[in-house]
Amino acid sequence: MHRKVSHIPKRTFKREEWLTEKTLRFQMIDDIINSKMLLGSDSNNVKKLLGEPSNRSNSNHLWIYDAGQGGGGMGFLFHYLNITYEEGKVIKVVKAQVKD
Repeated sequence: MHRKVSHIPKRTFKREEWLTEKTLRFQMIDDIINSKMLLGSDSNNVKKLLGEPSNRSNSNHLWIYDAGQGGGGMGFLFHYLNITYEEGKVIKVVKAQVKD
């Protein structure tokens, strides 16, 4: 049995690198989620830390940050950081991946 091994390097979140190295953001997603740094924050604080989101839901309850691509083995793996708001505060931060 063959298993595809996909290694995604991990990096500590650094605001300056997040803002300037957009193609490598996916390496910082786990640190953002595990540290819970965004939970309870309002949208202004999130924007100060992460910049403007790449996309927002019509209701503005979901912000999506494009986090680059990589770690997909024999294909492309696109990474996203999804931030869910309720009553103006962050209640959930998850990573999403789309394989091409």
